[in-house]
Parts: sequence; structure tokens; C-alpha cells
Amino acid sequence: MKLELVKREADGAIARCTISCEADTVTTTTEAPGKKARARSKAYPSAEKARAAAHKAIAKLVLEKDYVAASLAPAARPLADVAKSLSLPHHGGGDELVLIFEGDCHVPHDLLLDFRMGLLAGHGDGVVAGVYVAGDLRVDGCVVNWEDDFGPFLYVGGSMQAHALATGGAELWVGRDLRVAGEIVGVYNHGYVRVAGDLSARAIATEHTVEAKGRTDAVRYDGWYEKAYRIEGGVKDVDDPYDLSGVFNKALIREQRLDLREARKRLSRGKAITLATFTSVRAHFRKLLGKKLEAPEKVKTINLSMKDLTSLPDEVVLFANLRRLELTHNKLRELPPSIAKLTALEELCVSGNGLQRVPDEIGELCELRLLDLSSNCLVALPDALARCQKLEVVNLTNNPYSYVRSSFGSWDNARLMWDFPEVLTRLPRLRKLSLDQTFVRALPARAFDSEQLEPLTIKRTLITEADAALHPKIAVDVASSYEKAVDYIGYWFDGVEDGLREQLEQCDWSDAQALLALLLRINVPISAPYDKALARFDKEIEKVCRRLRWAPEQAPHLRSLFAALGEAVDVFAAERGENALVAGLRQRFAEQARE
Repeated sequence: MKLELVKREADGAIARCTISCEADTVTTTTEAPGKKARARSKAYPSAEKARAAAHKAIAKLVLEKDYVAASLAPAARPLADVAKSLSLPHHGGGDELVLIFEGDCHVPHDLLLDFRMGLLAGHGDGVVAGVYVAGDLRVDGCVVNWEDDFGPFLYVGGSMQAHALATGGAELWVGRDLRVAGEIVGVYNHGYVRVAGDLSARAIATEHTVEAKGRTDAVRYDGWYEKAYRIEGGVKDVDDPYDLSGVFNKALIREQRLDLREARKRLSRGKAITLATFTSVRAHFRKLLGKKLEAPEKVKTINLSMKDLTSLPDEVVLFANLRRLELTHNKLRELPPSIAKLTALEELCVSGNGLQRVPDEIGELCELRLLDLSSNCLVALPDALARCQKLEVVNLTNNPYSYVRSSFGSWDNARLMWDFPEVLTRLPRLRKLSLDQTFVRALPARAFDSEQLEPLTIKRTLITEADAALHPKIAVDVASSYEKAVDYIGYWFDGVEDGLREQLEQCDWSDAQALLALLLRINVPISAPYDKALARFDKEIEKVCRRLRWAPEQAPHLRSLFAALGEAVDVFAAERGENALVAGLRQRFAEQARE
């Protein structure tokens, strides 16, 4: 193989570099403007490794040093003059240019699609707004665009083939079909890929629009906390979703979201972002259960603890005689309504999942004796639970558990269990109840129906008193409740940086404000007179400042953050009144906002 590359400078000068690979030797010949050519060769252990080295060298020149194949010589014309005649959706103005390929175009390497870079560089003061290919386009690499907010356009009149797409704010139109051998990654929501014909790719992971008027064939993930789904012939298979871990490399998964920026970076470097074989939720479930599926009616117990499950497939209903289902320490956010068909179930353990809700269908589990819902993020329990008349043990300890933000996706979306689930008082056989480490503020206004309820002391809640006449078997450890409220300042405010890097770029502090509002609601009035609460805030504020003030350019953003936190304090005070905690935080945040 041999490829001649050129770099066009703004002043018209041209630098040249030729990469050739023969057998196990790679030769690089460079020629700077006005200087003699220089060649250097390097031998590799095998021809295969030599070819890999040659391709790596070409990619570096293209993506980092603005070189392009010498064969690429488009005409540069004012965009305003040709936009209408070429039927370009993008019209532009001023001195913007468009690069025009009159027929088909073959790019024998990656295509860098950023302003004043790569193919779009070397045009003097004129800014190249985009590239127009009248015929078909073939890219023997990845189409890369780094700018997220706004990027150049690529308009292809015919069909397009590429190894991969890794874009941000770029705008891509394809007049016929788009075939991507690997993956499409779309970062942020300003760019898009629009295809007039069919679209095929191994996988699509995007926050922005990727659409085709024809058929789509790919496994698709649409950002945030969604699952991935296979689309064949334009039809989405909603019955057999994919967890992210069944499609993408685990190194790219952060708190059940795909890090699209990191995926774009890896894809641009030719690194794999997906697994060799995709595994759907159902396939993963079948693999875990193995031989149990051969005779499901004989299975009495299933233990799927610590299997990284994010959903429970409907196949679970095949085990009609199941007595115990163990699902602890997974990533389930909800249970499927189909669980109602496990009518023989006696023990259900879902501890440590970040579960946000229990379906009404749980009321169909009439044989249920034990329900372990500890270490989740439950907001309430359904009234239908009262139909579980044989229920003896309910564990709600540690709701919410530590990973509240990751469970809900943001502090702004987080919801907490403030009210005692009164449905528990209507369980006639309730014997053992665990409610420690919750944010419940008061015991229920009605007595427990169960006469078998064992005496218990509730610790580390927000309950300050118990009515001995109404609840003679329940005591409250108020001192531990005071400690819990203060401790959560350390647990959660220490994580105010979660997602803060992105917030720093956008100066959007709504998530941090929502976190502070939760901490204030937790601590008022339980931690009065608030001296320990303020001392804990002092400690956490110092830690946040120390970590975020390492870069001088972040100082204005940090001041903006504390000003926003001060606003959140004022909102809380307007709703719930003034107190020493509010006054103390207002002063502290104002001081940090001025530094």
C-alpha cells in the first residue's frame, strides 16, 4: 500500500507526507514547504504489524495534523452562491465556503469534519461550512467531528459508506442509503444524521437525531438511561431489549449510562466500543438459569444475586412453582408486572438494587411471607400490598441507599420516602418490621392490625416521637435520628461534584440546588440547633473548594455555583421559614461566591 498525503496551509503552502508499506517495512517520506524530502523506514516483526503501523501513522496525520489524501481536490465555492442550485438545506452567508465534489468521492482514511481542520483547512480567511458530494461517498475510516454545539455539514447526493461515524454538532444528509460497517456515535443534541434511504450499522448510540426514511438495521441506544433495542427492517423489537453491558464495552458505562464522549474518542482511534457478540436481556437471563429452564415447574428457588441485571425478563413467569426468588445486589429499578404470576412465591428478596417502585401486581402474591426491600430507593409502597395477608417479614432498612443519584439519574429527579407506608399497618400477620435508616418523619396515624408484631426500636430516621398508646411495641431512638440527618450532609454534599464537570461547562446548577434542597429538608428541624450541621457543611464546602479550585479558569464557575446554592437557600426559607441553618448557609455561600 502507498498513500500520499498533503497539508494545505492558509498561505497556500503545501506540506507532503507519503506512507508506503511493503512486506514488513513501513517507509515515511516527508517534504516540508521549500525543503527537500526526507525518508525513513522501519521494519516490523510481520507484514500484518507493518500494515497496522502504517494505518496508525495515517490516522495520526489525518486526525491530529490536518493531512488529507492528495487525491482529494474539491472545488471551493461561496456557499451563498451555490446553496440553492445544489438544494443544500444549509444556506449560510458572508464568506462561508462549501467544498464540492462533482462526482463520486473516495476518502482513503478517516474524515475529520471540523471547522478549519483537515479537509476544511487551508482556505485563507474563508470558513468552510461544509462538504457537498454530488455522487456516492466512501470513507475508509471514521467520520469524526469534535465540536458538539455546532459543526460543518456533509451533504451526500448519492449513497454513503463508512467504517464508523463519531460526531457531535455536525449535520449529515445522505440522499440515498447509508451503510456503516461499525458504529454510529452521536454526542450532544445539536447535530444529526438524516438518511433518505436505508440505514444500517452494527450499533447506534446517540443523543442527537439519527433517522432514515427507509429501513433501519442496527442495535440502537438513545442515550440517558434507556436500554438498547434491535431494529430490523425498521421494526423495533421492544420485547427483547439489551442492557448496555450486553452491547458496549464496560469501560464506557458510567452509572448505567454510556459515556458517549469517551465512545466517540475511542471510535475515532479505531478502538472497539462494542462487544464481539451482543447479548440481550432475555439471552443473558437464559444463560444464567441454564438447565433450570428445561423443567421450570420443578424449580423452587432461584438465586440471581450480583448478576448485574437491570431488568427481569418475562420468562421468570415460567417458574410457576417458585417459592424463593433472590435478586439482591443487581441494578433493578422496577419489577415487571408479570411477577404477579408467581403465585406460589413465599420469599422475595430485592435488596441493594436502587428499586424505585413496587408494582401493584405484587398484591397477587398471596403466599408471600417475606419481602426484603432494603437498600433501595423506594418512595412508597402500593396499597395492593395489603392483599398479601400472609406477609410476616418486611425489611425497608436503608431506603434510600447510597447511590440515590445514580438510581434516579440526577438529584433533581430524586424522590425520597418521607411518609410511613400505612399499608404495612393492614398486614394481619406482620411479625417483623425493619425501618431503620429511612427518611420517614412520623409513625402512622392508625394502629397495626397485627397482634404478632415484635417489639422494635426504630433508629436513624427522621421520627422524633412515638405514641405509646397507639404503638405500644414501637420505640424511637431520637439521638440516632439527629446523627443520621447530619451524616447525610457528608454522604451527599461530598458528591455535589457528581456531574459537576458537565455543569461547569454549561453553568447549570439545578442539580446541585436540588441536592441542597434535599439536605435542608432532611435536617430541618431534626438537627436543630444546627451547630453540628453547619460544622459538617463547613467541612464539605472546604473539600469541594479544594478539589475544584485547582484550575484558575474554574474560579468564576465555582463562584457561580455558590451563588446558585445561596439562591436555593432563599427558596427553601421562603417555603419553610428562617432558622439558624438557613442563616448560616446563606452567609457561607455568599462568602464563597465573592472569593
